[in-house]
Amino acid sequence: MANKRVKIYERVQIHGTWTDRPVSLPKLRPDGALYLKDDLQGRFRISWYEGKKKQWHPDTCSHLSDALKLKSEKEWFLQNQARPGVQDPTLPEIRLSISASSNAYVDALSGCKKTREAHRYVVRQFEGWNNSLKNGARKQFVEEIDKAHLQRFYDFLVDDEPENEPFTAAWKIMRMNKFIRTVLKLDPGKGPIKKSDYRRELKSGDRRPEIYTREELKLLFDAMTDEERLLFDVFLQVGLRKKEVMFLEEDDLIVEQLAPGLVKRQIRITNKPRMGFMTKTGKTRYVPISRDLMNRLLDLKASKRPSKLLFGTSNGLPDYHFLDTLRAIARRAGIDPSRCWLHKFRATCATNWLRSPRLGGKGEEIGVVREWMGHDDYKSIESYYAIAREEEQIEPDEPEPKPLDSNSGQPLSVTVCFGCRSGNAEVRSRLRDGSQVVFCPSCGELAYESGGNRTVINKIAQAV
Repeated sequence: MANKRVKIYERVQIHGTWTDRPVSLPKLRPDGALYLKDDLQGRFRISWYEGKKKQWHPDTCSHLSDALKLKSEKEWFLQNQARPGVQDPTLPEIRLSISASSNAYVDALSGCKKTREAHRYVVRQFEGWNNSLKNGARKQFVEEIDKAHLQRFYDFLVDDEPENEPFTAAWKIMRMNKFIRTVLKLDPGKGPIKKSDYRRELKSGDRRPEIYTREELKLLFDAMTDEERLLFDVFLQVGLRKKEVMFLEEDDLIVEQLAPGLVKRQIRITNKPRMGFMTKTGKTRYVPISRDLMNRLLDLKASKRPSKLLFGTSNGLPDYHFLDTLRAIARRAGIDPSRCWLHKFRATCATNWLRSPRLGGKGEEIGVVREWMGHDDYKSIESYYAIAREEEQIEPDEPEPKPLDSNSGQPLSVTVCFGCRSGNAEVRSRLRDGSQVVFCPSCGELAYESGGNRTVINKIAQAV
């Protein structure tokens, strides 16, 4: 039996975390309405209990007066629902059918082509499977899709579709959860299921992250323009995700002098609801950057741009073509484009933060890196830490012995022979004017070299 009391909650953000806070109603007018001065703006929802299960109304009100009206109507219905013919006046007039919602969702998809195709395929696959069910099990509206129904869809993907491994099927369920969250306009992280519900299945597809080698990075950055070099330096040095760079604005650059000679330079990654962007965890984080990178970003900020986006398009919109740009650079650099992707910069950045200074890294603590990367747990960070630890176990190569002078026994300097271009020519003596006497064992010539001139002093027979 339903509890006949309905409460109003306001959706608020406290210390970077979204939560529902109960609303205490002020003194009402004699007719039960709010005074104008008490009509607050925000995100208000009503909730009630059916037995021991808490229920939420799907509508979100922008004014407290609207939520109060919805509360009164719902309480009336709960008190009179046993009477014949009584209908809930708070139900929306048009419920969101799965068919119509899937069409609208697919048409509104943004991002790279592969991502859109992946979401489109899963939604269509779910719609076909749902329509194949008997009337009693078939869901007609999006709000009817619950955790149990998605679990049945998962079982179908694994058992009836042999090409789906548990890892693939789990990711399809996560995409369906995003579809439901988008259609019902739920907050980030909400929906019938959580990622932790399929932790084991998603973990089965884990693999060691790949990072760029120093040679690959040199080839890539040598082939970039100045604008491209700044963009991908942000990926490489700050470890941001693709959308975090897409929606990076000039106000996210933070420079603050803490003391003489001590300046804090950070990039802020935060939610931007007006642009439809939310961070992966819904939290704000700050990542320190070098002085050189900050100065270049400040120069970009000072330049004329169509919007506040630092790396937007010529129309001032978010740029969805970073991957295409990277692969074009890879082709110019002579690297296989399939070996280059954006998240590889993020993995390289995390590994470099954890790598010891002896190997050219920063030597940061794993907890600090986890915070900078924006992870809620240590699972992903541990894979980067494993790479850094593995590098620490590599034993240094023994230095190659230098050739010795047969007469004095002292090490000889080695240079390139101007004659045969061999790299093992021995410098027998150097003069004050910079010239030198060189003997090349390969061609057997003892020569005097000065600048670009070479004079053969003697031709010595090569040993057989």
